[in-house]
Amino acid sequence: MKSRIGIMSEETENSGKQITENISEFNRTVVITKPEIRKSTNQSTPLQRITKSFVRKKLELEDLIGVSNISRYTNDKPDTTAQLEAPLSNLSTRYSVLEEFAQGGQATVSVARDRNLRRVVAIKSLKEEAEKKPEVVEAFVTEAKVTAQLDHPSIIPIYGLTGDDRKGIHLSMKLVNGRSLRDYLRNVSLNYRVKGVKNFDESAQMRKRLEIFLRVCDAIAYAHHRNIIHRDLKPENIMLGEFMEVYVVDWGLAKVIGKADESADDQKISGTPRYFPPEVLNGKNSDARSDIFTLGLILQEIVTLQFAVKGRDEKAFMDRILTGELEPVKHLFNWRIDRPLQAIIRKATAYRPDDRYQTVSELAEDLRRYMGGLSISAVPENFFSKFSRWSAHYWKEFVAGVLVILLISSAITGYSIYEQLRNTHEMTRQRRAMNYLYNRTATAADHLNIIALQIQEQLLALARISAYLLSHNPGLDENGWKKEFHPGITEIGKTEKGMFYSPYYKRLTSLDYGIYTLAPDADLAKALEFLRKTYPVLRKMKNIVLGSQSGYNFDPKDYEKLKLDYLYNGFPVRSVYMGTSDGLKLLYPWRGNYPRAVDPRKRYWYQSVMHTRQPVWGKPYMDFDSISGLSIPCSVPIIDLDEKFRGAVGLDLSVNKLTERILKTGNIGKYVKEKAVINLAGETVFSSRSVFYNRKFDPGKVHGNTEFKSPLFRNPDIRRRILGKDKGYGVFIIDLGGRRDIYSYAHLEVWNMYFVVVADYDELVKHVNSQR
Repeated sequence: MKSRIGIMSEETENSGKQITENISEFNRTVVITKPEIRKSTNQSTPLQRITKSFVRKKLELEDLIGVSNISRYTNDKPDTTAQLEAPLSNLSTRYSVLEEFAQGGQATVSVARDRNLRRVVAIKSLKEEAEKKPEVVEAFVTEAKVTAQLDHPSIIPIYGLTGDDRKGIHLSMKLVNGRSLRDYLRNVSLNYRVKGVKNFDESAQMRKRLEIFLRVCDAIAYAHHRNIIHRDLKPENIMLGEFMEVYVVDWGLAKVIGKADESADDQKISGTPRYFPPEVLNGKNSDARSDIFTLGLILQEIVTLQFAVKGRDEKAFMDRILTGELEPVKHLFNWRIDRPLQAIIRKATAYRPDDRYQTVSELAEDLRRYMGGLSISAVPENFFSKFSRWSAHYWKEFVAGVLVILLISSAITGYSIYEQLRNTHEMTRQRRAMNYLYNRTATAADHLNIIALQIQEQLLALARISAYLLSHNPGLDENGWKKEFHPGITEIGKTEKGMFYSPYYKRLTSLDYGIYTLAPDADLAKALEFLRKTYPVLRKMKNIVLGSQSGYNFDPKDYEKLKLDYLYNGFPVRSVYMGTSDGLKLLYPWRGNYPRAVDPRKRYWYQSVMHTRQPVWGKPYMDFDSISGLSIPCSVPIIDLDEKFRGAVGLDLSVNKLTERILKTGNIGKYVKEKAVINLAGETVFSSRSVFYNRKFDPGKVHGNTEFKSPLFRNPDIRRRILGKDKGYGVFIIDLGGRRDIYSYAHLEVWNMYFVVVADYDELVKHVNSQR
């Protein structure tokens, strides 16, 4: 089977110029007949075989709980055939193609909009001459089926296959607004070359690149778990989104691990010559370790900012791989590369598959341990390394012994050595503590971003459903909406079916229906027309509120159980609401203390999205729900199919529930003094130390939707250190005279705020030492 071959530009050692090859060469097909199997000359030495036995084996976590019955579908063996069981729908029926923005040797890529969902997607279409080649069509369909069956956050989502009137074939997928890893690395190199590497924090930038690589490893590990190998990994096939999302693309050469070669095309090698594993060039079949070799080459490029295999053409690339002549692990701008990191690269790119990491998870685990300052399997511990770790742990005993010996010869020399050892130990201890704190801060920041993305996706879906109903629901049912949305109750003591008293919110509440209100100057006819058309959105509103506790993954059979949980304990999403330009407001769940004459058009959540298409997060505020704490609003506009603004949908997120979640994520222990989220103005949005955390307010003394005045976080110097960098992250220590606090922070891309963890330095060091 044939595939596209990427010919990349190469940094030469004698000059800083790039040799850019003809763009028409980028996607040309190269087919290489497999040679006879050669015997490898890179045999492991007796010393290497002996040192392997000293690597400490750690147990892997097993699933002792079990998974739900649907795992028989999600873990089923992927279908990699090119057969389609159903006829393809017409492209023009489902999508409106907007413009073509890229093309290669066999296909073009266009931007299109889903006619029903209004979602913008990418359409990959085979060219007419390519459609005449059965092997190309087969590869195209196989790529679509394989990618669609690999459901992972870092694998590009596939939306479907469609045809057209001329029997063409088109693949619809997520549109990634970003660039490839190759372009990202080139941009880094260009910045360093133009402005000087010393003017940048290359250590922090390299850590950022390694985190990108770890996400690639997670995606490939998942594919290997599904018994699929990629076989064409390279920086061009790794896409980075606008918010640094990572996607592995182009699965056209993917195949099932261990599947016997059946066709004549399978007896030929296809792919990118610079990234061929040596066993494939030697005529052997590829397996998961072949992907690991290619990942090792990509890791070397990420670390060194230059190619791991150099040469003038494809033949030179393959000759160097066959002879094991990879480039030394040397930074393009002479930045120091740690020996453990070099060892990880060399183990991943070992000539013999048996000498490499045997799984991608092992490679990722070693890299994570290196980033956390721990020992790695690629550098087995010998006597000296074990002694070094022992001396760092029992440094007082070690220093005392050294002093006794040195005092015999010279008290002055002994004191000097003691000071050096103490300083070395303190630096090591400080580095471990900072790495430990930051890694867990980054984990919690990712968790917060995921929460925000889930909420935004739910609101965007609610807005799309509303827009669709406005355009396609004739609203002929005059009374249907009355079952879904009720007015408020004005008579004291009056109740209706489905109403219950909530011990948590201290008021009558119904989770069976919502409430509607009209502004004093509302256009009643237009408001009722809007209500007749859109009242089916109640089902989505219920899903948003009740699903916020479980990550929007719950069984409808648990509805009654979830209702009780909400009434007695509260959920992260308190309520979902919709406001229209005609003065109508819909809110779920129904609540007894809600005023009848509310004008949504005067609220911040409505006004903030009138001139934008993006979700908007507001500041914490007090409202009629504030007996259970402050709320943070998020809202999105309702844009109908005629591109007209019709209103806004939003929700209230509980500050107390959100604070509880961050307390249970990332850094956990008595060394943690505070976890907080601050905005770009340095104001504390919410904090575990805030006087308003777990505080309740009297609804009778609160003016509805009163924005809360957020206090400034700590002192100006600390705020400057956190906010001074452009959407950055880091760790620093503040000396408080006798004790020290360590601050770790990470930028929240979705919120456009900062997550900060404050820890007691001494307690953190004790905690880290207890984990070793």
